[in-house]
Amino acid sequence: MRKTLLFVGILFMLFSLLSIIPYISDYEVLSEYGKGFIVGKFLLMLVGLLMVIIGIKKTAPRKNVQKDK
Repeated sequence: MRKTLLFVGILFMLFSLLSIIPYISDYEVLSEYGKGFIVGKFLLMLVGLLMVIIGIKKTAPRKNVQKDK
């Protein structure tokens, strides 16, 4: 599951970043719908980042964990 979170999170981030790049320089001249498109892609990028962070935290080894015997 952690590898899936990392993979999907990275895909979300790349897809949204590649979709946003052409419109960043023209943000002021975009219509309200165009600005909403940019905001939506930015939120998708944040969701992807959150998924990557969760995936990394799940893969990080835990220290000082005692097992019950």
